[in-house]
This record gives sequence, structure tokens and C-alpha cells, in this order.
Amino acid sequence: MEMSPEEIVRDYRTAKNKGKQVTILAELNGCTREDIIAVLSAGGINPKELPRSRKKANVVPGGGQQAHYSIL
Repeated sequence: MEMSPEEIVRDYRTAKNKGKQVTILAELNGCTREDIIAVLSAGGINPKELPRSRKKANVVPGGGQQAHYSIL
């Protein structure tokens, strides 16, 4: 990581959009969101305040709904 745990916690606490800040901190430090969340938890941030990881939706390419065809 490029930043110290203290810098990560400070940046998170002063962020207006904490959910986006976790992603930004992960990108800046070359690690995962889960790594940043672990640093924040160890740094005294209440785990209930931390953003939850999102599961990716099962999206069909093209943005539309999947068509179901029946063969007669």
C-alpha cells in the first residue's frame, strides 16, 4: 500500500461520499476494496458504517432482458 493506515482512515473520515472513497482508496493503493475495509475496521471505523460489497447482477449483454423462445 502506498498510504499508511492512518492516512487511509483520515481520508475516509473526511470524505463526503464514503462508498466511493473506499473504491478510490483501493485504486490509489493498488489493493482491493476488502483490503481497505479491513484497514478501516482495524483503524477504529465501526464495521456497521462501512459500505457492503456489492454482488454483480447477472446482466444480459445488450442491456435488454433475455428472450425466451419455445420451439413448436
